[in-house]
Amino acid sequence: MNNDASSKGMFDLPIQPKKSTAIEPEADMDLAIEHVKSSVGTLAATQNYPDRSSAGEKPQSSKSPVVENFLPSPNRLLALGSLGLVGALGVGAGASTLIPYRTTVNVQAMVEPVENVQSIQSGLGGVVDAIYVQEHDTIQPGQEIATFRNAALQAEVDQIKAKIAGTEEHITQIDSQLNALKKRRSAETNWLQQLTIEGVEDDKNSSQYNASKEWLLRHRNDLETQLRENRNELAKAEQQIDNLTIRAAHAGSIYQLGLNRPGQIVSANETIANVVPDGAALEIQALVPATQIDTVEIGAPTRMHLASCAFLSFGSLQGQVTSVEPVQTDAAITPNPSATRSEPAYLVTVETSSKNLQSGSRTCELLPGMEGELKIITQQEQLLTFILRRLRLKTSI
Repeated sequence: MNNDASSKGMFDLPIQPKKSTAIEPEADMDLAIEHVKSSVGTLAATQNYPDRSSAGEKPQSSKSPVVENFLPSPNRLLALGSLGLVGALGVGAGASTLIPYRTTVNVQAMVEPVENVQSIQSGLGGVVDAIYVQEHDTIQPGQEIATFRNAALQAEVDQIKAKIAGTEEHITQIDSQLNALKKRRSAETNWLQQLTIEGVEDDKNSSQYNASKEWLLRHRNDLETQLRENRNELAKAEQQIDNLTIRAAHAGSIYQLGLNRPGQIVSANETIANVVPDGAALEIQALVPATQIDTVEIGAPTRMHLASCAFLSFGSLQGQVTSVEPVQTDAAITPNPSATRSEPAYLVTVETSSKNLQSGSRTCELLPGMEGELKIITQQEQLLTFILRRLRLKTSI
């Protein structure tokens, strides 16, 4: 028994227990699974999957070429700035050779008529009741300018009207008396025809009738004469009342209106307005101080900015100096009546060929009495020349 056992053990493989054969395949399976997981993990790590945050947010990188190229380099900015500065200086230098620089004398001026100014008188004068025109208005012959009230003249008219009314009433009474006398005479004639002494009585009554009738008729004639005189006086007074309404005698434009407001008291035969006829020549007058007159020469060009014509719309009125005359210190100067004449001054006259200023479809008519600023161009040169001349003056100083 023992030999069999030992011989079997020598030639046969050792018999493993069944439990060990069952566990070994399970361990191999676990190793295989772990190997597969490691392979899948490695594959996932090496695979380029899109980032889930790409739809909402983009990953930022400090080394992104887009961010690095967004701003130009400082050298490039410096180069561009230098080119821009050089270009601006070049444009300015070129413009300075083209833009003119003007030296001017600036004074206040007024548009004046050359001649043929017609004055309008106030007549009897009085208190201004109404004003129908304004300065620069265009008027026609017969157009009403203003109306005055004259208390004394109105009282005279009322008195004459009262006399006329009394005379007319008295004449009416005389007519009534004449009619009554006529009726009485007719009745007496019929009654006397029945009397025996008809002829004597008829002559007596006839004499009384005729005397009464003649007296009434004579008195009526006197009243008629007085009535005609009163009516003539009334016509004259009413004509004077009508003359209190001042009317234009000629066509033209109102210049220097002397009426300010209703209630103003105006003396008799006082000038209340001047009228410039249509088509009259106009000129510009300005008062220049003696300290500035040395640079003003005859023929110098001028520019006038009219206050009544907006400069931005109509521009300036061009002209030329035609005369320069000294002015007495006590003379009344129209272009600047408020200026004091303590210093010598000169009256500068400017001629202009323009009658109006145009701005598209709009027109600004040139009228007497218009005021504005007159620029007398005393010197004109290029802006660059002026700058260089000023620099030379400063360096020489």
